Amino acid sequence: MAAAKGAFLNHISRESSDIRGLADFYKEIFGFEEIESPKFEFKVIWLKVSPDFAIHLIERSPDTQLPEGPYSAASP
Repeated sequence: MAAAKGAFLNHISRESSDIRGLADFYKEIFGFEEIESPKFEFKVIWLKVSPDFAIHLIERSPDTQLPEGPYSAASP
């Protein structure tokens, strides 16, 4: 499959109940650096690996019933 011309990936988001541990993993293994994050009603950590790509880690709500894993709200 060919890449779409003019398209790029700016960031992805990942929800986790342990965003600090996940941030440490991305920093140690892949060389991401922690950057300033906006303030929300829940904890977030933003990481970047280049000026053009970031990961936004979002604290999982304890009320969420989805299991940890590669799922999204749209998963069956």
